[in-house]
Amino acid sequence: IGVLLPRSAQLLGSILAISRSGNTYLPLDTTTPDDRLATFLDKAQPALVITNTESDQRINNQYKRLVLKQDSMIAEINEAVQPLETPAAEALAYAIFTSGSTGIPKLVGIENKQVNNLLNFSTTQVLRPEFVSYVPFIDGIGSDASIHQIFGTLALGGTLVTVNDFADIFNSSDYNKWTCLGTTPSLLQAILRQQELPPSIRFVGLGAEVIPSSLCEKFNQHPALEKVVNYYGPTEAT
Repeated sequence: IGVLLPRSAQLLGSILAISRSGNTYLPLDTTTPDDRLATFLDKAQPALVITNTESDQRINNQYKRLVLKQDSMIAEINEAVQPLETPAAEALAYAIFTSGSTGIPKLVGIENKQVNNLLNFSTTQVLRPEFVSYVPFIDGIGSDASIHQIFGTLALGGTLVTVNDFADIFNSSDYNKWTCLGTTPSLLQAILRQQELPPSIRFVGLGAEVIPSSLCEKFNQHPALEKVVNYYGPTEAT
């Protein structure tokens, strides 16, 4: 089941509902260009695409769609509620397109047991509840890194707060509440040339690039920061 929605409560509710119903979700980032989105849909052939009125026209009419409207979402969820069986460990949790570093993105399926392994390690060895008590929801769902951010936070009882982009984290009225950050080293380094890490940050996760020593030195100057993790290669690790 494809999910073409912006970062929102609707997006999280859709992913959780698909997972709970024992189906496989296909994350489709709303920032994906139209031609690439069409290619993704042609390759994946989803049985259904969940989207909103803003993105509905981007989907070819050959695909069945569920268009969520803000005022009807609760009714749609209530109508769909029914007793469900626990999904099998070998069933696909989600299917995701790789970044395409070799030229052509490949569709990769991730099983429930693989996600469970990741989250078990994440919530027992990497994260603590106080690290994820207030997390900016910034990762695109087209990346495996979002699995850790979404499910790791929720599994430990944390709060996900949707933000438009990384700069919003530092300009938000929640600046003094954030407890966790996740991004690439280069982007964080660029921001920190003009801003300071939020004083409440206790955990930073980085990936996609080598972490420069100058950034590590910056971390050492932040008294509340307890842990920095290199998430390099989240797709391979998952």
